[in-house]
Amino acid sequence: MFQIYVDTVGDPGKYQEKLKGLFPDIDITVAKKADADYQIVGAASICAKVQIQFLCFVFTLGVIITVYKFVHIGLSKTFNVCQA
Repeated sequence: MFQIYVDTVGDPGKYQEKLKGLFPDIDITVAKKADADYQIVGAASICAKVQIQFLCFVFTLGVIITVYKFVHIGLSKTFNVCQA
């Protein structure tokens, strides 16, 4: 890895110094609104947003399936008891 671009909300200088201390051999650019100024950061931002939306969808679907199974099994056991 030769370059790192970081989008920040806070003070870019502070974060750049800290990252330079951790990775002295890598060219690091920290900037506010880096997603607007650097195309690669904008693309990574879009990928991250799509991934988050997908994970939220999978989680929601998992909850719906779990609730459905719980209700379905619960109801079938209830009706079996009532029929006996």
